[in-house]
Amino acid sequence: MMNWTIIFGVANLVVVLIGGVGVILQMRYENRLLRHDFTNLAQRQTTIDEKIEGLDRKIEEEMDSNRREHGEVVAAIRQKVSDDALYVRDHFLRKETFGPVMTRVENDIKNVGDRIEARLLRMEAKIDTKT
Repeated sequence: MMNWTIIFGVANLVVVLIGGVGVILQMRYENRLLRHDFTNLAQRQTTIDEKIEGLDRKIEEEMDSNRREHGEVVAAIRQKVSDDALYVRDHFLRKETFGPVMTRVENDIKNVGDRIEARLLRMEAKIDTKT
């Protein structure tokens, strides 16, 4: 007769070995999947980096093109603004000179008013002498 304890012990050992081999195989499979996923991630990252570099080059080219096309317009506008600033500086009053200029204008208007009044008085005197 066979000893059932030995048979069950051997059976348990076989089950444990099969389970251990199964766990090892499962771990190797998952490791392979992870390596494959990391390889795919690296490839995707490389692709994304290449696309970003391509877009950067495209943007730089467009900016250079815009500078060439519109640079003269911007330079002309800048020159016009500078010319206008110089014209305003040379032809209009400054804050410090505004008061004296207004006093001069008021005196000129008063002188013109006095001359008109004097002329009207002379005209009235002539009219009075003729009537």
